Amino acid sequence: MFFFLVRSDYYICIYFIFDFKRYVKSRLSRNYHYCDGYSIVPPHCKKIKMNLNEVIEKTFFHTSVTRDGQEYFDKNPVVIIDDSKYNPRYNELINFSPTIPLHAGRLGWLKYLDYLAEKKYMGAPRDWSQLIENIANVSYRINNRYYERIFEEIRLSEFDCLPSRFNCIYMADETNIEVWHQKALQQLNLTVLPIYEFKATGRVHYADGEWLEVDIVSDEEYRRVAREYWSGNSCPTASLDLKEILFCGRLTLVKKYDNLTDYKKDK
Repeated sequence: MFFFLVRSDYYICIYFIFDFKRYVKSRLSRNYHYCDGYSIVPPHCKKIKMNLNEVIEKTFFHTSVTRDGQEYFDKNPVVIIDDSKYNPRYNELINFSPTIPLHAGRLGWLKYLDYLAEKKYMGAPRDWSQLIENIANVSYRINNRYYERIFEEIRLSEFDCLPSRFNCIYMADETNIEVWHQKALQQLNLTVLPIYEFKATGRVHYADGEWLEVDIVSDEEYRRVAREYWSGNSCPTASLDLKEILFCGRLTLVKKYDNLTDYKKDK
């Protein structure tokens, strides 16, 4: 029955896999422009008085979790983040297609669940705790793709002046960079990641990242949570300071810290 429930949730999600990329591209056609790094707020945003924040030469921090990202920031001291390019999170979500290696080759996720449900255990993990962990990890990522689509749908329809989660760069400030850095290390099972300090000028949205810890729920509940997130409200069940900063605009590199220890020494 467990596998059936997971499969049912997957089938709910699979509908969006085929039209997701075209849907987002069609809705992100409105670009914002930057003049010497200072954002020009779209006229309709001023008229409807959206929850829009702008910063000028504000100090933010970023933990780059990919080698490509680190190399890019190392080579480019000034970076423009705009709505014309997708960020690594979007690319990771849109390209996610879980397969499991077995003795007969690699199986897609649903066929893998069928394989286990039929009790053909040859080639399945001997450690069943690892099997359950695999199922949990894939289920979380499937859920991520589903709720991210709804979060973007709500942003486009009700908060379209705010930076998109698919185009922005995720930042932190001095109050919680250590929390986000440690979280990134744990998720990637790493011991070292660099921290970049920037002066930022552009559009920002301050959001509580705890809203993203949403279970598999109804569409209406996803939409309610998305509105809380885009409204900038605090999550009542928050246990950590997971405030995240979505930024689009100009970033000027101030300093690179090779690890958290170097960052603490400097501060």
